[in-house]
Amino acid sequence: MAEMTFEKALEKLETIVNDMDSEDVSLDASLKKFEEGIKMVRFCKEKLEKAEKKIEILMKDAEGKTKKKPFNPQAASSDISNQKSNDVEHKQTALEDYENELPF
Repeated sequence: MAEMTFEKALEKLETIVNDMDSEDVSLDASLKKFEEGIKMVRFCKEKLEKAEKKIEILMKDAEGKTKKKPFNPQAASSDISNQKSNDVEHKQTALEDYENELPF
């Protein structure tokens, strides 16, 4: 049997929820589906917690202290844009310096 992944568990959970919402399911069948759904929720939660711990390890500073800050997609996008802008400006300055050194 293939190893369960976060994505497969989430997909299975969605299927369980849809089945319970759309079908005329007996009480016993509903309880079995609910139990299976709880297992998928716990599995997904465990995977997310492990991922969070890995991210915290990767985000440690030089002193080994974790810098926790909430993820802000707009700020992350802005940081990337600023980095790209700084890279372009640096390359333009380097090119201008190089051109100024040319003898012709």
